[in-house]
Amino acid sequence: MLDRERFVVWQALKNRSMSTMSLFRNDGDFIELRSSYEKQLHRLFNEGYAYYKEGKWPEAKKTFEEVIRRNPKEGPSKTLLNFMGKFNFTAPPDWKGYRALTEK
Repeated sequence: MLDRERFVVWQALKNRSMSTMSLFRNDGDFIELRSSYEKQLHRLFNEGYAYYKEGKWPEAKKTFEEVIRRNPKEGPSKTLLNFMGKFNFTAPPDWKGYRALTEK
């Protein structure tokens, strides 16, 4: 079942019938993860995510590190830091503002 769900989500993201932010806002798992967020932390994450999408990864790194400093259990920031770290926090030249979701 999980593989089918991943496939459906991936296709929707790929076909742009769903955005990543829409997924974050509507997916039950993401909603649960965010339930304990304070509004300021949520705004800070959104700032980091905007930097990430724009390819401004050094700024995104600093912002996500601050999110984690304030909430060490914050998983999405850790995941994005891990991903960007594979590229030494420099967006690839062909960066389109998103990546394939291969894990949850």
